[in-house]
Amino acid sequence: MAIGVKTQGNTGNQLFQFAFGFSAAKKLGCTFFMDDMEGLRWLEAYDIYDPQSKEVQRKLRSGNRLRRLFSKKDTNKYLGLELCPVNDWSRAEELRLKDNCYYGGYFQSEEFFKSDEDEIRKLFRVKPALKKKFAEDKKQYLGTPYIALHVRRGDYLHWQLDGLGDKDYTLPASYYLNCLKQMGDTSTYKLVFLCNDKDFFEKNFSSLPNAVREYNDPVTDFQLMQNAEMIGVSNSSFAWWAAYLSEKANKVSAPEHWIGFKVKKEFPPAIICDNWQRTSVY
Repeated sequence: MAIGVKTQGNTGNQLFQFAFGFSAAKKLGCTFFMDDMEGLRWLEAYDIYDPQSKEVQRKLRSGNRLRRLFSKKDTNKYLGLELCPVNDWSRAEELRLKDNCYYGGYFQSEEFFKSDEDEIRKLFRVKPALKKKFAEDKKQYLGTPYIALHVRRGDYLHWQLDGLGDKDYTLPASYYLNCLKQMGDTSTYKLVFLCNDKDFFEKNFSSLPNAVREYNDPVTDFQLMQNAEMIGVSNSSFAWWAAYLSEKANKVSAPEHWIGFKVKKEFPPAIICDNWQRTSVY
């Protein structure tokens, strides 16, 4: 008995999909696989292939063998799985899990794996070698209190989804300033903006006291967020996971309504964790 989970999107999306599959399989008492193991972009960073995670390795290898033998289109057919698309507006409570299904969805809420939260956090630990490299490369931040603010631009400038307003889901500079206000006295903190748009940073934030811009490989930026005292996340699943997995942050600010800020409707539903602060976008 098994369930399959469609692999889609980038790192943050795939972490949600894996977390859903892992938790759903535990509830159903079956195994699971993700249908495109060769395309997963995050396995090299996390301890999922650690010897302590033998059961997870077995599940992943099982999916990988099937992927080599069959096309994505035929994998679920070979297993006799029922296609089970999940609407992105769905809440976890509305999903009736069943075995022998091939699930397609993004599952972007901790509700989909809340019962297995501790195990998920352990599975998604950054590998020790990468932690060591981070400590060497970014030693100027360790031992120094700082606030990480993740700025997602790039493809978000041109992205558009039905029912969520006009294209461009980038957050305005005012959101990040609201985050800092909400965090209280930040005068003793370095402000680390993780931003892929240098001009945007220079125009809006470079004049702030103690503000610096960082833009590195994903694993480094992920750890910069994880090691911050406070985090202002963008409406990005990558930033979501960095904040969710952080053991250090005592405060997380997230954009009210997430992607749906233009229409004042939270999307994806329940993506903002209960213990995070909802921050006005405008």
